Amino acid sequence: MASFEKYPPAERLGIGPWQIDLVRGTVSAPDGIAALTPRAEHLLLLLARYANLLVTREQILETVWAGRVVEDAAITNCIWQIRKALGERGKEILQTRAKRGYVLMVTDSDWVLDPPPPADGASAAEAGDVSNAPGIAEAHPPVLSDSAHAHTPHRTRRALLAAVIALAALVCGAIAWQQATRETPGRILLRPDVDLTVSIEVSEKSGWLRGSILRSVVDQAYLRGTPVVLLQKPQRRNPFAGAHLQVVVVPANADLVKASISLSRGELRFGKTFVGPATELHKAIEALLEASLAPAKAASRPAADALVSGRAADLQFDHLSAVSEYRRALALEPDFVDAKIALASTLADLGNSMDAQAILKNTRPGSNWTAEQRCAYALLATMLLPEPPPQAGCVLADIRANLNPTGARLAKRRLDAIGSRPMGASRWFLVQAMSIEARQYLGEHPEAESRSTHAERVAAEAGWEQARWRFAAERCKSVLYTGRNDEGIALCDASANALEAMGDALSSLPPRTLALRIQRREPGEASAAQRTQYRAIVDRARSIGSPQGEVDALLALIALDRDDPAVWRTDMARVQELVDKYYAPAMRTDVVNDLTTEHIALRRYRAVLKRVADLENSGTIRSGDELTMLYLKAQSYFALDELAASVAQIDEMSRKGLDVADTNPCLFAWLYVEVEKPDRARVMLKACPYETWDSKSKAGLRGDWGLLANALLHRLDGEPERAWPTVRPRIDELLQIRDLGRLEAEGLAFLARHATAMPGADLDRLKRALAITSAMAEKDGSGPNLRFGVHLLRWRLCAATAAAVENCGPVLPPWALDDHLERRLAVEAAGR
Repeated sequence: MASFEKYPPAERLGIGPWQIDLVRGTVSAPDGIAALTPRAEHLLLLLARYANLLVTREQILETVWAGRVVEDAAITNCIWQIRKALGERGKEILQTRAKRGYVLMVTDSDWVLDPPPPADGASAAEAGDVSNAPGIAEAHPPVLSDSAHAHTPHRTRRALLAAVIALAALVCGAIAWQQATRETPGRILLRPDVDLTVSIEVSEKSGWLRGSILRSVVDQAYLRGTPVVLLQKPQRRNPFAGAHLQVVVVPANADLVKASISLSRGELRFGKTFVGPATELHKAIEALLEASLAPAKAASRPAADALVSGRAADLQFDHLSAVSEYRRALALEPDFVDAKIALASTLADLGNSMDAQAILKNTRPGSNWTAEQRCAYALLATMLLPEPPPQAGCVLADIRANLNPTGARLAKRRLDAIGSRPMGASRWFLVQAMSIEARQYLGEHPEAESRSTHAERVAAEAGWEQARWRFAAERCKSVLYTGRNDEGIALCDASANALEAMGDALSSLPPRTLALRIQRREPGEASAAQRTQYRAIVDRARSIGSPQGEVDALLALIALDRDDPAVWRTDMARVQELVDKYYAPAMRTDVVNDLTTEHIALRRYRAVLKRVADLENSGTIRSGDELTMLYLKAQSYFALDELAASVAQIDEMSRKGLDVADTNPCLFAWLYVEVEKPDRARVMLKACPYETWDSKSKAGLRGDWGLLANALLHRLDGEPERAWPTVRPRIDELLQIRDLGRLEAEGLAFLARHATAMPGADLDRLKRALAITSAMAEKDGSGPNLRFGVHLLRWRLCAATAAAVENCGPVLPPWALDDHLERRLAVEAAGR
């Protein structure tokens, strides 16, 4: 479906009886005018945001009805309500485009260009200065129909009068705002939607001063309703809209320090030099801020002091102390909105979505909330609540809520429009991060990489090293997505090391874990080294209180510990414990799926089916997880030799309109050969490009399943002698690899063991395969899949050459007794 852009030249529109506020997302009318239904009001807002542009019925359904299927009469009824309220010109203003959609026709004079004067204490967004406000609606030059450009002299005079009135209102609004905040021309006014950036240079010996200075600055900024962003280096250029405070401290003599303090925004500059005891420096900074900033709009109180301490701790990456301070603030004032939002945000960053979600569920925006509080709440709600409330005009939250594979293209365009404007530091970071994520969803990885590089450069010029290296970590993903693994791993490691060095251990965990996961898990010394590194990440995550960081590292570590059942079970139990304690139900599914898949790796198929049944009965499975559940069941039933049940799962995928190609068509091609349905096997093979897959890729073993299915099809065609020539080239290819890896060894053992049953198979070749794979299976980290393949290959070769099959020992290893299919095929091959 085609997406579309917004083109409002102003934030408010007066049309018919209504005043439409595109920032707040409201429709108001004088008393006595019948109110629209909520759906009709939502539709009117949508049409107004895209005034003079075609809005299709599909776009209406997607936006107003959230993509639900409704009858055409539902849209028609809303259109009728709007036209009825518009009166005789209803059809002229709200026009139908047959079989396509609707257009709300407006003229230049319909746009209300005069923002309402701010009330005392209003935020910048509420005062009409919304260029960086959280609820800003993206603005572009209007694209109007020909009729809209056909101005008469009367319309021109109306437009001129409107401009004069707007100018007068702007002047009055500016005066009212200045008086409300008692700003004078010689002072800097801090805004609630634009951060105060701060950089503090102190010697290593005086490092304790940083916390003292930062605490004072955060306090002064909070009393003026402004957040603070801490920069790690001095600025070379200020790319953000807010003011910047620079503090440089050097020793003066044994007992005194000398500090240069400067505050600037645009052309306004304030500064002073302090020489005195280090313990008195914060007072000098407070004095400068009091003298150069517009007066505070709030007074200090115990709960606010605790909140300020928490924010200062967060800025210094001490998140556990921050959580403690936020909880202390709420103990003093249980309904303290800022403390609730701050606590939920920090808990979510750490990975404790359970407690963060509980805070949001017990909090609802009130009429006394500021626009910034509403937007901060909405952003968190889109990430944590299963059904977040309407975004109430917060554009960034609206984009965040729809930032997914289907909404990425529209999100990208909207973010690019917003990103071209001046804004505060934290909002700039969010816009850039979401813009990169949208491009990654779209598969535009070179563009995402370029965007990350640009963001790194801007952050570096600003002295914001934390942002610079976090964007480098995002660029690492884009590099990996384009297949440049060595470069990507190096970049992930570099960003993790830089973040850790500046104290941001929490942000260092994802790129460090990703770099390790990308490295091939090879048996031997490499596995031992990787295990040590994963354990270090687990310990680091635990020390900073990040359950998510610990879970991510443990899930990767579990794959290395499959050869040690006791350690494997301990790690699995720890992950389950963390998920149960800290993960909100909607966020557990992916981890639970990973834990369930682990049982597949250990060939415990009965356990897989039980876990899937428990999940299905729990009612926590998301609609998008149905395919995963059906695939796990199909794979398990296949291994258990319950072939009809396995086929039934694939049929259920098709019945529900799910794409089987997104699971494992190579394996299912083999399944259809075993149930003697060659036509369906060939259909599956079309989605299994086994001939083109890289033998060293993770998909290599899946390709070998497809190759085996292709070979066994010759048996169904009455030409069994063609099976061995089909698999022999691949076996020879693997035998010739000098640095055979674990994945290739698994594929070699798999093909070789099934080749033992093929007419004309060269047993000497297969014995060479056994020798090579056996040596690999004895190394640390070889994994159960390779050890199972070697055991079964050894048994089959023994059965093919021994005088009595009984001398070959058990068909299956004692820990893999669920592999009924492999047992049956091996026994049948031995009885040829």
